[in-house]
Amino acid sequence: MKKGVKYFIYSLIPTILLLGLAEGIARIFDLARPQFVTAPLPGEFRGMIQPHEELFWALKPNTVAKEAKHATVNINAQGFRGKNLQAKKENEYRIISLGESTTFGAGVEDYETYSYLLGERLNSALSNDIYVNVMNCGFSAYSSFQGLKYLELYGLSYQPDMVLVYFEFNDYLPSTLRSYGFDETKAYLTDKQLYESKFNSWTNKIIASSKFLTFLHYRYAAYRLKGLDKKDISNPFDKVGIEGENPVGGRLAIEQDGQLEGAGFQESNFGQRVSEEERVEIFRTFKDVCEKNNIELVVIHPAYAISNPHQCVLTRFCSEESVKIFEAFPSLHPDINAPHQLYNDDVHPNTMGHQILAKDLAEFIEPYIGLESSN
Repeated sequence: MKKGVKYFIYSLIPTILLLGLAEGIARIFDLARPQFVTAPLPGEFRGMIQPHEELFWALKPNTVAKEAKHATVNINAQGFRGKNLQAKKENEYRIISLGESTTFGAGVEDYETYSYLLGERLNSALSNDIYVNVMNCGFSAYSSFQGLKYLELYGLSYQPDMVLVYFEFNDYLPSTLRSYGFDETKAYLTDKQLYESKFNSWTNKIIASSKFLTFLHYRYAAYRLKGLDKKDISNPFDKVGIEGENPVGGRLAIEQDGQLEGAGFQESNFGQRVSEEERVEIFRTFKDVCEKNNIELVVIHPAYAISNPHQCVLTRFCSEESVKIFEAFPSLHPDINAPHQLYNDDVHPNTMGHQILAKDLAEFIEPYIGLESSN
């Protein structure tokens, strides 16, 4: 063996010993633990949510639970709200209704959601030889990224003829507002980045193989969060007509003795769950997937009690790409001086809000599905 090679090998021995010692200490003292975790979503307390490798979380099939304001939620065998899906009939026109908690129907009964009422209205306008089945595939706290993944993983197998898409608020939430179990290493990743890190990152596999490297990974992430927390970053909700302070509280917490305490970060500084560029790409993919499968696409531009009429990246995309878009603001804000009139809170429509939204939406989409009103 050459002298230079021998010297190099011997010089590595102290480094290897130090790394081995560090690895042993990390394992003995259980140092490879996150400093911060995200607090649970409300649905997790009620037994409705289960982990999902690609969607992050999903509704638990064949579950009956009580939701906000004691509304009963029936989750079918396919894992969405409503009755079990049967084989498609020859005269059946299927609509998949994708969206966030408004679509899911937070605070209202199964039969009070705008998706359910939309089906009722369309069927009342039809002759008996056509049946419209509107599937409520809305999920609380879902982003447009998750909605697209759901369509690709499950929705297409339901053989839809039309897809309705209702996403805005959750896309602009801080990246910390996901379901329980995420830590500081994921707190500043968009949903797309988080997804890619789970499936495409060889570095994550290397880090996961070592307790010491995992410890360093957590500490670096915490250091990065503290740096972002000090920056003066504008509220992302300004882009979608929601002014003032971030309308949601923090969810990043410190876990001590089985109890969660707020970490005290300005979490809107960590970035939004779906960036503006990703949002355009997601809706472009919605369009491409629907065109490829001969499915009508209708985008609903959401409205909230605390939002104002606005133009945004979504409205510009729909205009430029000739995508059908339904503006929900006029329906949910009939009296501009009483913004909460049709809402249970700052975000979620009440029973009457769902009724009006379903009525106006039915009138909007009826021509696109070739249905003629009997009125």
